[in-house]
Amino acid sequence: MFRWLFKKLFGPADLREKLLRVLAREPELWWGGLEMARAAEVPLGRIYPSIIRLENRGLVQSEWREREDFVTRRRLYQITPDGVLALQFGLDDWED
Repeated sequence: MFRWLFKKLFGPADLREKLLRVLAREPELWWGGLEMARAAEVPLGRIYPSIIRLENRGLVQSEWREREDFVTRRRLYQITPDGVLALQFGLDDWED
């Protein structure tokens, strides 16, 4: 009963894994949401619940950065060493 609500709120496990794989392509880079969505080939609005879940688990980190115009900021994301290990060794609890 609650699994449906969980998937609705946090996104399916395969989407979280797909986002980690995108970030792991170049682990030293910081990615914006739009870039991640394009690389993962998913709608932009679907990635945010999943990326927040990954961040809460310590697999992704984020920070606010100023744009070149110094007027606006945007949130950027990067995979953590734990995120890289999770992809290498797999996680049995993607659905938790």
